[in-house]
Amino acid sequence: MADSPMRKGPGARREAVLDAAEALVLDTGAAHLTMDAVAARAGVSKGGVLHHFPTKRHLIEAMLDRLLAVFEADSVVVERIAGPGLKAQIHGWIRLAETPDPKVEGMAAALLSAAANEPELLSPFGGMMQQRLAQHRAHPDYALALAVRTALDGYWLCNALRMGPFTPADHTAFFAMLHTLADGIGD
Repeated sequence: MADSPMRKGPGARREAVLDAAEALVLDTGAAHLTMDAVAARAGVSKGGVLHHFPTKRHLIEAMLDRLLAVFEADSVVVERIAGPGLKAQIHGWIRLAETPDPKVEGMAAALLSAAANEPELLSPFGGMMQQRLAQHRAHPDYALALAVRTALDGYWLCNALRMGPFTPADHTAFFAMLHTLADGIGD
């Protein structure tokens, strides 16, 4: 039992509870996100869950914070690697999404939970998207970039919420098309 994440300290216990909550939502749906169910899934007492997350809202907020931190880190990576131009940025986001991170997709359970239970908690994601788009609104090809980015986000969300019946061939064709569309964005 010494190797169990539940034995490595408070930070690891908190992360294990978040992992369990995300897995629970993805496996059984947001309606089944209860503190008792999370405790059972994490292998801890309900008091152990409540120690880290006094309410379901706190749990959902922590799930969302974790996902938002990943998205913000991805934004920094894309900016650094791709550069500041709109075309370069869109290609950077496409490249980043071509190899999905299962851990990040699992975190999308936070989005589903919030949408079902506390939709107002999604406002930081809306703010992040607005900020990301605002810097390029004056670009003549903004609408094309917006369409590509929205398609990319939709594809990611379908996969993350396990709704995408996409085959490997679909995946390849989709990303090739996005790159082709992004090539049409002027510098």
